[in-house]
Amino acid sequence: MKKIFPSLLLIALVVASVTASAFALFSSTTRVNGLTFSTGNADLQISSDGSTWGNTLTLNPAYTNMAVGFSNTQTFYLKNNSLSNISLKVSNKLLEGTQANDPAIWTAIGGKINIAFEKYNGTIWTSLVSRTISQWKDTGFDIDSLAFNTSQKYRLIVTTSALENTDAGQVLSDLSFNFTGTQE
Repeated sequence: MKKIFPSLLLIALVVASVTASAFALFSSTTRVNGLTFSTGNADLQISSDGSTWGNTLTLNPAYTNMAVGFSNTQTFYLKNNSLSNISLKVSNKLLEGTQANDPAIWTAIGGKINIAFEKYNGTIWTSLVSRTISQWKDTGFDIDSLAFNTSQKYRLIVTTSALENTDAGQVLSDLSFNFTGTQE
């Protein structure tokens, strides 16, 4: 009997060690307190009226034949319609089409057409960024942060400064703003 008890104890210890080793090899736990990681498909949408959403918006009127003192304001909405609960950092950049890549035209009028974006905060418009189209061409700008399943009203203001009659024949066509929403 004296030999059986130590043998059983040794067998139990071996079984416990093997079980613990196997559990350690086939299980994994990682925890970071205070941080939540979520992934999903980011979906930034745009609208002219805040009710019909899509991926593109055509501005009306088309910005052609601008003269000295031209000014126009266009209201639009952006919405974070992502599939999971993520906030989106929204930035925008001016994109050039094939017809707009003429350096002489950019030199002549790129610094004379101004673009401003404003955000509507319940009762007032707040300026987000205002630059010439040449500055927009070279750099993108962060304009906002949108929480999951929320929308925000903005306006685009296009004005001209110091345009001259000699600039009237200069045309920058095929330009568009690209809004990008990236997970914060």
